[in-house]
Amino acid sequence: MRRRRWAAPVLAVVGVGCALRFGRSFPWSRALDLLVHCNWSLLSAAGLINLASLAAKAGVWYVLLRRATRLRLSTAEVATFVGAAVTSVSVSIGGDVLRAQLAAEHDGVPFRSAAAGLMLSRGIEAVALIGVAALASVVLPFSPCVRGAGGVLLVVLCGFIMWWSRVPDHRFEAALEPGWRAEVSGLAAHTRAGLVPALGFAMLSWVGQWLTYYWSIRATHVSISPAAALAALLSANLAGIFRLTPGNIGVIQGSILVALGAFGVRPGEALAGGLALQGIQVLPVLAIATALAGGHWFRRIGQRRWETL
Repeated sequence: MRRRRWAAPVLAVVGVGCALRFGRSFPWSRALDLLVHCNWSLLSAAGLINLASLAAKAGVWYVLLRRATRLRLSTAEVATFVGAAVTSVSVSIGGDVLRAQLAAEHDGVPFRSAAAGLMLSRGIEAVALIGVAALASVVLPFSPCVRGAGGVLLVVLCGFIMWWSRVPDHRFEAALEPGWRAEVSGLAAHTRAGLVPALGFAMLSWVGQWLTYYWSIRATHVSISPAAALAALLSANLAGIFRLTPGNIGVIQGSILVALGAFGVRPGEALAGGLALQGIQVLPVLAIATALAGGHWFRRIGQRRWETL
């Protein structure tokens, strides 16, 4: 126990020391210069495609629940934008909880059904991201080994989807807590019918994110390839799983630095691209969510978060 108590402070001191040393030698002026002189037209296009990507993400949730619940597309879209705004300034899963609460209060969707749909949509989004990466490895000018691996992965994914669609529902329900089985059992038959369109919406959402990364970084006059943008997208999403900081600020930029560094992009240029990307992902969504929901839902983030679970 004593070792564990000492480990965290020691790691924190080492991390701060490394950050200070790195910060002193980092080319901040280059990053700021690129941001000041960025291409605003291209950055605006990246912002619009990011909003379209978020709308497609809402479509994943909607098609999974539309046959089993009374969830409307408009509610799914509003809830997704408001939830994304909360997620962009927090370190918890409050955004997803708020999405389920909005569906429950606006359309009478049972909270557990909305939450189960969100969990399933997360799984579908993960599969879709792997599918987009595998498809890109086949289409883009990679080495024959990478293309072959991507082709094999696509075949495996198709086989997994076909297997998953045929597995009896009771096998999944047996792994759930008793309180969730009733909701999932009523949801399973309907969600299987929406699996293919949900996967399609998820892949559209990831392609939109890919374009958002590519155009945002190119807007700062950093020359990157679509493959480099895809590497940055994969790196940022892997690094952001644990949500170590509010909105993953710093984590996204660090992961993009590492990913683009492998393609010969200098640190100052990669940082400028990462900052432009996060700005275009967060600020318009916050503005739209505030216009849609006002301040009402943001005052309730900490209220009733888990009491309906």
